[in-house]
Amino acid sequence: MPDVWSPFNLKMAETMILSWQRVLFVAMTVVQGMCWMGARECAAQFVPRYGYDAYHGYVPIYGGYGYGGGMTAAMGAGIGIGAAAQGLGQAKVDQGAYELEHTQAASQYLQAYQEYLQTVNLQREAYNERQRAAMQEYAAKTAEARAQVEAYKKDMKNRAAPHRLTPAQFDRQTGVITWPGVLRDSRYDADRYEIDKLFHERTPENSGAGSENCAAIEKATNRLLADVGKDINNLDVDEYITARHFITSLAYEARFTVNGAPAPVDR
Repeated sequence: MPDVWSPFNLKMAETMILSWQRVLFVAMTVVQGMCWMGARECAAQFVPRYGYDAYHGYVPIYGGYGYGGGMTAAMGAGIGIGAAAQGLGQAKVDQGAYELEHTQAASQYLQAYQEYLQTVNLQREAYNERQRAAMQEYAAKTAEARAQVEAYKKDMKNRAAPHRLTPAQFDRQTGVITWPGVLRDSRYDADRYEIDKLFHERTPENSGAGSENCAAIEKATNRLLADVGKDINNLDVDEYITARHFITSLAYEARFTVNGAPAPVDR
C-alpha cells in the first residue's frame, strides 16, 4: 500500500479543506448579510432621521410613505431572503466544484496506485528472476565441484589400487626391483633389503599366492607401509600416494608365480 502521506493523499486533503473553507465563508457571509439587513430595517423603523419640511423646517422622520425613504419590514425581509438565496446558490456552486475536484483527485489517486502496483510487480518479477539466475548458477557450480571431487576420488582410487609392476619397476628375469625415490631414503633401508632378498629367493615352487615366500613378502610390505605411515607428516600427498601404491603393488606382484602364472584363488 502507498504511504498515507503520499502526494496524492495530500492533494485530496488540500482540496477537501479548501472546499470546506469556501462553504464556511459563504455561510458566514449569509449570516452577516441577514444581520446587516435586519439592523437597517430596525434603523429605518426606530432610528430617527431628519428632513426639511416647508411648514416645519428640519424635523425627524421615522420612515413610511411621505417621510423621506424609510424601509419596511417586508422590504428588509425580502432583501435578507435574497441574500440568503444568493449565498445558498454560491454554496451549491462551491459544493459542485468540490465534488469535481474530489472526483479528479480520487481518479488521480487510483491511477497513481495502479502505477505503484505495476512498479511493485515489475520489481518483484525482476527480483525473482535474479534469484532464479543465482540458484541456477549455484547449482551449476555445485555440480561442477561435485564432478571434480568424484573425478579426484576416482583418480586417487586408481592410483592407490595395487597393480602388477611394470618392467621398468620390476625385472622378472633377474628379480631386481627399481624403487621410487621416496622409498630410497635411508629410513627404509632395512625394509628394502628384506623385500629385495625375498624377491631374489622366489622359485617356481615357492612363489605365488599361498606360498611361504608370498606370505613373507606380505609381512615385509606391511611393515614398510607402517614405517611410511609414521612419516606421513614429513611427506607431501603425492609422495605418500606413490609410496603406498608401490608397496601394495609389490605385495600384489608376490601373488603371482615366478613363471608368471596368475595367482590362485584363496581357499
